[in-house]
This record gives sequence, C-alpha cells and structure tokens, in this order.
Amino acid sequence: MAGLPLYFVENCGQHDARVALVPVGDLYDEFTFGMKDPRAIRDYLRSSRARPRFVLLVGDASLDPRRCLGRGMTFGLSLGPFTR
Repeated sequence: MAGLPLYFVENCGQHDARVALVPVGDLYDEFTFGMKDPRAIRDYLRSSRARPRFVLLVGDASLDPRRCLGRGMTFGLSLGPFTR
C-alpha cells in the first residue's frame, strides 16, 4: 500500500506515535464474517487493547451506500457516530 496512508505511517512513526495501517477487508473478515459493514470498524476500535486517540480513514466511500439517492454508486462505507 503506497501513497497517503504510507506517508502518515512513516511520519507518525518518527514522532514516537504508535501507528497501525489496517486494510478494511481484514476488518470485515475478522469482525463481520466478510460482510461489508461499518460495524467492523467500530468493533475493531472497541476491541483494541490501547484505545486510539485518533483514527484516520483513507479511501473511497459513499454517503449513500444503499443507493437511496439513485446515483448508481456501489458499496461504500457509511460512517456514523461511534459511541462507546
């Protein structure tokens, strides 16, 4: 994986920050049995031993994953507020 995510991993590591670069497909496989569901991200963050102060999500997404607006978009993450 290259580009912006790798840039953040390299630069944050230089400032003694702990950084994890986790492909969303791995989260789907682990937490929602391969189903594309935003709850996989929530469950991953809840299950981590050290709760992160910051989370940066990078990639393609859609504000309309169920295609209610009729724009013909394919699946994308729909992120809502995550509660503890």
